[in-house]
Amino acid sequence: MNKKRNLCGFTLVEILLTVTLFSMCSLAIYKVFSSGIKLWARAQHFALEEDMSIFLDKFSEDLLNSFYYTGIHFNGTENRLSIPTFVMTPADQRSLQAEEGLITQIGSVKYYLDFETHTIHRAQANYAQALEGDYPDDKILVKSVNSL
Repeated sequence: MNKKRNLCGFTLVEILLTVTLFSMCSLAIYKVFSSGIKLWARAQHFALEEDMSIFLDKFSEDLLNSFYYTGIHFNGTENRLSIPTFVMTPADQRSLQAEEGLITQIGSVKYYLDFETHTIHRAQANYAQALEGDYPDDKILVKSVNSL
């Protein structure tokens, strides 16, 4: 009586081959993710340097254009600075310069450090807005600032 044995299983060679292939695929995926994270970190470092460069360019331009003007004063504290300078604002639609879009006029620029979000902001206002203390045009120039 010859009985046929129903052998359903894997041999040792098949298991070793599967484990080896799985290990090699896992290692390749790990290397791709690892190099991607390193590349992302390097790009973020350059982005911070670019933000600082833009901030310093804007700040130096505003300081070069600063002047003493009645009604708008130089004010500064440890985390805030406002100076009278020339600002680019949208032209009034009722004026003769309406077709130009942006015009240069007397105004004020305020720089401040927000301690909660670790960002440096730049806000500008034309002369009338600066007299009222209203700075509607607020933009973040630099992110991830720990101290200034």
